[in-house]
Amino acid sequence: MGLQRAWDEGIRKLEVQTDSNTTLELIQTTTAQHPHYTIVSRIRSLVEKDWQVTTKHIFKEGNAVADFLTSLGHECELGKDVISHPCLKLNY
Repeated sequence: MGLQRAWDEGIRKLEVQTDSNTTLELIQTTTAQHPHYTIVSRIRSLVEKDWQVTTKHIFKEGNAVADFLTSLGHECELGKDVISHPCLKLNY
């Protein structure tokens, strides 16, 4: 959903960070036989659009935004929430 939203918002240069090397490997190498092929192929098709998307492994402890969103998730109701500028809410 985040990739689709970034595309829809007109963002054409994006860095995607994850603390999961497995996720990065799935996006790069998943075959049609993989149980999550449908979602991974959708991610891959978004990444391959006419824009610059880089993926980067980052340790969870080094990603303040992800840490903030994880903490915020414990306070939210189930469903989908859109936070336009999470960095503005961080307290360093």
